[in-house]
Amino acid sequence: MGNKLFTQVTGLTGLPEELIGAELKTLLERKGVAPEQMTMESLREALADYLNQLAEEFADSPDSFEELPATSTPSLRHKLS
Repeated sequence: MGNKLFTQVTGLTGLPEELIGAELKTLLERKGVAPEQMTMESLREALADYLNQLAEEFADSPDSFEELPATSTPSLRHKLS
């Protein structure tokens, strides 16, 4: 499943595949998973870790929320600040 799933995920993001592919590969490697061995579960775990890392970074610097676009969800800003 790995290579096919990896290709599908990178393609469906709508982002440049060379950019998102490298980023996703890095996230998976942090979990000890090679792209060709990626499963839905390893993808979920890698993305959950990534989101937690982002949340921690925003929590450490609440002023960065001022840079978010006006369309950002106010409740999300409140939860993370």
